[in-house]
Amino acid sequence: MCIIILHSIVKWVGLNLSGIDEHVETLVKLGLTSLQARIYLTVLTLQKANVAKISNTAEIARPDVYRVLPTLEKLGLVRKILATPIIYEPTPLKDACTLLLQKKKEEYSEASERSLTLIKEFNEQTQIVIGESGTEHFSIINSRELLLEKFRAADIATEKSVDLISDWQTIRGLLLGVTEASEQAMGRGVKMRLITDKESFDRRAQARRKKNPLLEVRYLDGPVPVRAGIYDGKLANMRVRTKEDSEMTPSLWSDNPDFIKVMVGYFECLWEKAKQAPKE
Repeated sequence: MCIIILHSIVKWVGLNLSGIDEHVETLVKLGLTSLQARIYLTVLTLQKANVAKISNTAEIARPDVYRVLPTLEKLGLVRKILATPIIYEPTPLKDACTLLLQKKKEEYSEASERSLTLIKEFNEQTQIVIGESGTEHFSIINSRELLLEKFRAADIATEKSVDLISDWQTIRGLLLGVTEASEQAMGRGVKMRLITDKESFDRRAQARRKKNPLLEVRYLDGPVPVRAGIYDGKLANMRVRTKEDSEMTPSLWSDNPDFIKVMVGYFECLWEKAKQAPKE
């Protein structure tokens, strides 16, 4: 890009500023304002000039030239020579383009990081909620971090039982995030039942079952049909992701009694069909 600009500028270095609009547009795409680009190109053409000459050549008011030149200095595009009057000379075009491109890259990198932060924070704060205060709610959680907090809160609030349906890979990932809250729940006497699939079931589940008799694991011969959880028969969640992978979101949560009845009935049906984990 720098070479293209350099070749095109050669056509008007003899103070012929016709066609400057195209070059201004190019520099604007590199991050300058139109006024900054015009003044830089004028200094580049003149090589060394004071404010009066720059103003007259570019046909730009002196106050605007005085205002813009310090910015161009800061960007590294012109240098000030102490004389009477003060003289300005340009940074070579190739070096100027390199500086502007580097600045654009840095701005893009920063914008990319900020956009990721924006997406994360927006997802963490955003839920779809149906219902009014004092009534049952349906909510969808899209953030994994917020979902883990929801699981922790549910484990802490649970008093009697937690029933889970999930492939073991997802369960292992979940337990890594909320192990302390889950263990505290079982420490309070909360009974946990897990339905998983035979293919992904491993000895770690069996070892965990031995450590705490309140955790009972059964498995299905085929893949688990849903990924869901029920807490004290009062709160339930179900993953509503369309892709078949180990991600846990989006996750639907509700304390609606009818929804809970359906989830409890479905869990009990699967529990009866599931096989007990083999003993060593």
